[in-house]
Formats: sequence, structure tokens, C-alpha cells
Amino acid sequence: MTFEEARSQLVSILDLTTGALSDQAVVDRLTSNGDDVALSELDLDSLVGMELCLEIENRTGVTLDLGDLATYPSVNALAELMRVRSSAPGR
Repeated sequence: MTFEEARSQLVSILDLTTGALSDQAVVDRLTSNGDDVALSELDLDSLVGMELCLEIENRTGVTLDLGDLATYPSVNALAELMRVRSSAPGR
């Protein structure tokens, strides 16, 4: 998967799990080319974080855990991790 595909999937999943696209300021930043949004701005708690990780795996086959959300704390960083893991050998 490309970075753009991963980012698009992630934005869709974030909206499903957090309602992120109900905030116009977040929408503007997510749809602007190259802009990024910190996951902390979306008020993720551990339950929502787990839902996010499970939905990413269900839709893309990429496995993430809560630690990945802390290590890659923005939309672009997490999308890049998804891109890398989706192309990993043995996947």
C-alpha cells in the first residue's frame, strides 16, 4: 500500500472510531496536502485506541498495538508505519 492509501484508510478509520471528521478544523488539516494532525488532538483514550488498531487490522491487514500509537503519534507518522508494515516480507 502507498502512503496516500494508508493515510486515506487511516483518516476514514479515525472518523469511524473518533468522529474526527465532525470537527471542521481537523477536516481542513487532514485534507490539506501535507498537513498533519497529532493523535492527541483527537482525544483518543485506550478503548478508542484499541478500536482503532482493530479496525486498521480488519481493513488493511496491518497489525498495530497501543504502543504504536504512542511511538507514531500523528496521522502521517502512523500512515507511514502502516505503509512500511503492509509491504514487509511475509505479510
